[in-house]
Amino acid sequence: MLVIFFITVMKKKFTVRHMVLMLGYGLYNLIFELIFGEILGLYYYIEKDRYIPKPLC
Repeated sequence: MLVIFFITVMKKKFTVRHMVLMLGYGLYNLIFELIFGEILGLYYYIEKDRYIPKPLC
């Protein structure tokens, strides 16, 4: 996949517009995950009370 990505980037012209779109999409994903995951707690696939965190070691 990485090779295909680099081939595509080399063939197409990479402009400032592309960078702005990538940064905007990244910020959108970050905000979406923050709101729905952390604030509203909607990303628990099992019950939150039964969630067992991994040990730190």
